[in-house]
Amino acid sequence: MRVFALLSAAAALWASSAAALPSEVTSADTGLGARYFTAKGASLYFYARDPVGESACIGRCITAWPALAAPAEAQAEGDWAPIARPDGSKQWAFKGKPVYTFARDPGPGTTMGDGVQDVWHLAIDLIPRPSAILFKGTRQGWVAANLKGETFYVHDGETTAGKKRCADECLHTWRPAVAPAAGATVGNWTVVAREDGISQWAYKRAPLYVFYGTGAEPDPKFAKEWRQLVLEPAPPVPPFVKTSPSDVGEVLTDEHRMTLYTSARAKQELKTLCMEACFKENWRAMLAAEDAKPVGNWTIGTGVYGERQWAYRGNLVYTHTRDKKPGEIEGHRFAAGVGQSGWVAIQAETLTLENY
Repeated sequence: MRVFALLSAAAALWASSAAALPSEVTSADTGLGARYFTAKGASLYFYARDPVGESACIGRCITAWPALAAPAEAQAEGDWAPIARPDGSKQWAFKGKPVYTFARDPGPGTTMGDGVQDVWHLAIDLIPRPSAILFKGTRQGWVAANLKGETFYVHDGETTAGKKRCADECLHTWRPAVAPAAGATVGNWTVVAREDGISQWAYKRAPLYVFYGTGAEPDPKFAKEWRQLVLEPAPPVPPFVKTSPSDVGEVLTDEHRMTLYTSARAKQELKTLCMEACFKENWRAMLAAEDAKPVGNWTIGTGVYGERQWAYRGNLVYTHTRDKKPGEIEGHRFAAGVGQSGWVAIQAETLTLENY
């Protein structure tokens, strides 16, 4: 799963909830439910390949994803219980799911491990929801959707009491989020009967709709009245980061709308893939000003040739010299080949799209 607002004021969010927690664990309420951290504020993660009550993360995996150790004498506390690791040590598990930290998270609250290889996800106890409703990650954050993946929208000011009800011509653009007629209340999710006989999902008394107009997304003219049902905002980005459409979908760009690229290769490997003359001909490091501060999943590191450079999810960021206008991606898959991952354009969908 993928990714949430960086907790810049993290300490305020790490207060334990009423549920029983081991002393090694803290929690914070989010729009998706209780999210878990270590006692020092490091994000905790689930591994999708773990069997219930067991850890499949060993060897090189456990180096990258350290297990949250439990004391040898630890006992179950609420939904938390120690499990035995293959080496005989103890590890904390939530509802049978072992929890881990991510070695590349640079500090408290950061979420660089969310969505890695589509099998690592933030440790969250999800809020109750009907089985017909999904949570998915988008550039805006974690949103709610139907089983077709259609995102839910709300009309500002509209409630189940009938204020500003979408009807007549409005229904040419917005379709009520259809719910089973026998649908029951689950947490903040309810089913309301419309005047036209349609059973419609509502969240916290706000009726839900899906976009039914032309185009992949609503026209910006609707922004003043309509908004996505964002349950948890996406992590913040530096002020220079913009977006642009491209042949590989919407990508992140610099302030001039030039595509941003990263490579998962280590700095020494990048030098092997592209020697110094190659770098100068093809790549511009995304330099960070002296007063720039890390934000969200963006950090500041040292570039291949000593530059003070931005990094996204731990990977150095560049623009490509052959990109001359917004949307161009001449650097996409540069130096990629069999057994090698080169540079790739950074997709604007910054959260994993796999549903929780």
